[in-house]
Amino acid sequence: MEKIKNIINNYFDRDFFWKHYENGSPKLINIYKRSDKFEQENPDLVNRILDKFHSDFPQYQIKRFRPFIKEDRGINFEVRIGASEVYVIWVSIFNFFLAWKLGNEIPFSSKTYIEQGESNIIDCIYTMVVIPFIDVEWLPREIAYKEIEEFNGANYSGYLEDDEIFDEPIFIVDTLART
Repeated sequence: MEKIKNIINNYFDRDFFWKHYENGSPKLINIYKRSDKFEQENPDLVNRILDKFHSDFPQYQIKRFRPFIKEDRGINFEVRIGASEVYVIWVSIFNFFLAWKLGNEIPFSSKTYIEQGESNIIDCIYTMVVIPFIDVEWLPREIAYKEIEEFNGANYSGYLEDDEIFDEPIFIVDTLART
């Protein structure tokens, strides 16, 4: 949890979430620097993951691969298994692994989040495709979806009670990935 606290303190503040499109957060530059460091420490990570995935899992497809590391705070892609199963895999610039199953539920929610041991295929992708190239920790659901109360818009000065968007909680996972 200490690692998470350091990430929150060094890279995020309320302005990052609530004034992102106005003046923004002065800490945004720290995220860009961390993104650059991530890319320097992991050269060609995108291609290595893609090549390994296609080699180990030729029966599955990768769709919507997003290598926009600075904007997304990591790399992410969809894995399609058969006609109906779709998962999102995220490798955060802060060295965390995150995964969700897409379906009928609200995407990127605690209900769709996958913990280690909940999906055999995602466990295999983690151990066979991601871990050989980068040391990342798979974040448990209870930590990923812990609210960061000081970032809640309802606690923000100038909050209007009828403005529902400001009442949405900010979770730890929201700092690690742009979901």
